[in-house]
Amino acid sequence: MPRITIADHHPKRVLTARPSVDAIAPRILSMIADDSDPIAFDFGRIVVLSPSAVDQLLVVIEGLSAGRDIQFTNTPFPASRVHEAIARAHGRTLIESGPNSWTFAAR
Repeated sequence: MPRITIADHHPKRVLTARPSVDAIAPRILSMIADDSDPIAFDFGRIVVLSPSAVDQLLVVIEGLSAGRDIQFTNTPFPASRVHEAIARAHGRTLIESGPNSWTFAAR
């Protein structure tokens, strides 16, 4: 499973709003294979990741992520109830899979 390192595609160390995700969306989408493997994002070197950016990232990849788990690793902080609500809004279950690693599991 290829891992997409967000910092390689985003010049700033913060991902704080929907437009910041939209700016890198074409590059991200081109890297996601159309198969059944989980989609994995590495947030190493990113120091701020807002809930709206998390939600927008899930929106951007929605068409390619149906039935697939989405993994976030090296996030700047542990998952919270806000992230659980975002997962539910996208029909997913949030699983904390390790320190600062989350999986938005397909239902």
